[in-house]
Amino acid sequence: MDYFNIVKEAIKYIENHLFHHLSIQDEISKKMYISKYHFHRVFFMVVNDTIGNYIKKRRFTEIAERIVNTNDRIIDIALDCQYSSHEAFTRAFKEYFGQTPSQYRKNPIKNPLLLTKKINDYQLKYTYYDMAVEPSIIDLNELKLIGTMGETSLSNNNLDQIWKLFKSQIHLIDNKTKTRVGYTVWMESEDDSRLINENYNYDVLVAVKVEKVITVPKEMRLLVINKGLYAAFEIIESFQHLYQLYGYIYFVWLKKSDYQLRDGYIIEEYSNDFSLHASDAKITIYVPVEIKQ
Repeated sequence: MDYFNIVKEAIKYIENHLFHHLSIQDEISKKMYISKYHFHRVFFMVVNDTIGNYIKKRRFTEIAERIVNTNDRIIDIALDCQYSSHEAFTRAFKEYFGQTPSQYRKNPIKNPLLLTKKINDYQLKYTYYDMAVEPSIIDLNELKLIGTMGETSLSNNNLDQIWKLFKSQIHLIDNKTKTRVGYTVWMESEDDSRLINENYNYDVLVAVKVEKVITVPKEMRLLVINKGLYAAFEIIESFQHLYQLYGYIYFVWLKKSDYQLRDGYIIEEYSNDFSLHASDAKITIYVPVEIKQ
């Protein structure tokens, strides 16, 4: 599957339906035969923004340009952009730009962080990294993990806080393995996650492996991951390079390999001396795969 072209098609679809009430992850995942879970991550790797943020920025960019560059009445712009009333449009516009539409027309303060032009193919092809990491294809044995649940988004990563909470609770876990290797598991959800007005938040589990489940602390969760086929990507890098590796996995390796994604958890494994701020931490990403059909 060509994940890069999936994002190109997604952007094309967004631009053609920019002011429609849409759930883009459902539409694209159906058309491209990719789960919503993987699509969210693929989109972020290419565009460097969540689907919701991209759509919101594109909508308000088009609205702002029309306000500044035309003499169209504000109410006409509001109705054309699917707002139910002048008041609703003004309220949303002011919340986003800090000015009413009329104030913006007289004195537009163009904050580049709030505006984005349509991404073209030329820009897209330079957004992923051509790394040279070859994975091991392994049958990963069953994993019994106990840890702390948290929530994070790709654009506002707060894994550091989740790990701090987990470390304060780790003494409650019985029968931990001696290596004390740490894990982050990105949980796939079948909920209808709506990304139009907010960042998509992932549930994540930060955990350690246990040999045998004796008890599960009430503050924590047990996750048993069945044995399965995985591509294991190992790097010794700063945590900040993690998404660079994800970009390589989705847009380079999967395209050229004999494997494709299968349903399952994305698992990150960290060495016992791992720190989010270390420059030489060992990280292994386990990606569930199957042989291409």
